[in-house]
Amino acid sequence: MPALRKSDLVALLIPPGPLWPALIEEAWSVGAAVLPVDHRLRAPEREALFAEARPTAVFDGSEVARVEGGVPVEPGVGLVVPTSGTAGRPRLAEIGRDAIEAAVRASAERLGASSEPWLCCLPLSHMCWLLVVARGIILGCPVAIHPRFDPDGVATERGAAFVSLVPTMLARLLDAGCDLARFRAILVGGA
Repeated sequence: MPALRKSDLVALLIPPGPLWPALIEEAWSVGAAVLPVDHRLRAPEREALFAEARPTAVFDGSEVARVEGGVPVEPGVGLVVPTSGTAGRPRLAEIGRDAIEAAVRASAERLGASSEPWLCCLPLSHMCWLLVVARGIILGCPVAIHPRFDPDGVATERGAAFVSLVPTMLARLLDAGCDLARFRAILVGGA
């Protein structure tokens, strides 16, 4: 990803897919932070997010565009993520690289998982799934990224030892009769 600078806040405006880990890793390598943008947002929602976050750059899948009036992040910030807004209007949470690494290493230690593959099957604009990608970057484990949650896609994914889900997703998988015993562990949170 060319043209990124230290303390940039780069908005990633692309669908979930295999580019995400490399883009995040590249941003972090120059000291930039990432604003994950749900590619399904309508223009007014995206514009409101950009007005609040004020990214310095946007990557749309083909090029990095500098943004006039963007505000750099403080050193050490790795992610800027909109909250869910359950207690009111969503807010932006700045998450430091050290906090991301601590969360990844703590969960890996607890699960006994350091380099085993993960499955990521929901939008990367949510912290839960960003941490799955961060595991791949920090621990060097493979991460299979699905473009969206689909019980059949999860059921046919081979090789992933771990997956992170919200309760509704787990219920849908169980209702569909998916064999989940092949996962060493399923992290369930959120909702």
